[in-house]
Amino acid sequence: MKIEFEDQYTGEIISSWELTKSQERFWESPKKVVLFSGGFGCGKSLMLTLKAIDLALRYPGNFILMGRKTYVELQDSLIKEFFVVCPDHLIKQYLKQEKKVQFINGSELIFRHLDKISATEIKSMNLGAAFIDQAEDISKDVYLAIKGRLRRQGIADGDRRIYMTMNPLLTWHYAEFKQNPLPENDLIEASTLENEKNLPKEYID
Repeated sequence: MKIEFEDQYTGEIISSWELTKSQERFWESPKKVVLFSGGFGCGKSLMLTLKAIDLALRYPGNFILMGRKTYVELQDSLIKEFFVVCPDHLIKQYLKQEKKVQFINGSELIFRHLDKISATEIKSMNLGAAFIDQAEDISKDVYLAIKGRLRRQGIADGDRRIYMTMNPLLTWHYAEFKQNPLPENDLIEASTLENEKNLPKEYID
């Protein structure tokens, strides 16, 4: 399976990704909560970004949260990854102070660091989807609060979802996604070596 972005004027392919089997499962999962667990370099954050862009474009007026635990991690990884992946012509503007991306179709995506996010701020959100990077660092209370905000109108019921990535660790996720998985949860596990063709040899070594 391949994901591509085209130039809006020429139709030329400006970026393309050939998905691994695990990435393809992540992309096509029908479950409400999808957790992608795997080693460094297996393409987890890329898939978060691509899926967020997909849902922003598919539903004009969507409102999407992307988060990571701390501000530094958010700024140095998730935000940078987003602007590397997302073509400029899809973005109307980036409000840096608000950490908000406005898409050309009226959808909005906000970046938040989830160690300081307040219960009041979460309760005020009306989300169509949420994306959490390095979910092993996030408390279950924050996860449940965000899950409870998936109520945006105009989004197909099956597409109001949470997508998460994490490194394989024994956290609260283990019970809910692997040991006694909830019916609405989907766990996808991947190896770094599965993404070998997209990584430098010295990294694999």
